[in-house]
Amino acid sequence: MKLLLKNFLPVKLFVLIIAVAFAMGCQQQSDDSKKQVEDNIKMYTYVWDEILNKGNIDMIDTHFAKNYVNKTVKSTVNGQAEAKEFFGAFLTGFSDINFVVDELFGVNDRVVKRWTFNATHSGEFAGIPATGNKITLKGVSVSRIVDGKISEELDYMDDLGFLQQLGVIPPMDQ
Repeated sequence: MKLLLKNFLPVKLFVLIIAVAFAMGCQQQSDDSKKQVEDNIKMYTYVWDEILNKGNIDMIDTHFAKNYVNKTVKSTVNGQAEAKEFFGAFLTGFSDINFVVDELFGVNDRVVKRWTFNATHSGEFAGIPATGNKITLKGVSVSRIVDGKISEELDYMDDLGFLQQLGVIPPMDQ
């Protein structure tokens, strides 16, 4: 019996050491993952503030992946050049832009933001001549960050409300 206990204790100690090392490794991986999510959120917030609030469309060249894809209900944007055209249309079609991130969180390589775009329709946008209307567009973007660059975004926004505010579609109560 003593021989069994004598042999069992080192095995038990070895298993305990392995379990603790594994747990510490998982914790380290978790800490690394948390740091990556924090870095992604910081970069993502900075980029959208620069592009929409400050009009720095060239941020797309340095912070979007070459094969960037943006999907909305009605369109798909492929690559940096199309992204510049797509988001540039908002910059030329609207003034007094105030893009606000209402809520933001991330997990792994994903960042999700709930946002509000406030602006004045002061230039042509999507073939719609300037109306001078103040608009508030709300939406949600689900994004994927790869190697520190925005790689993919799925945008969901209130297109009907947006078109009503622009005067293209009459409000529902009329």
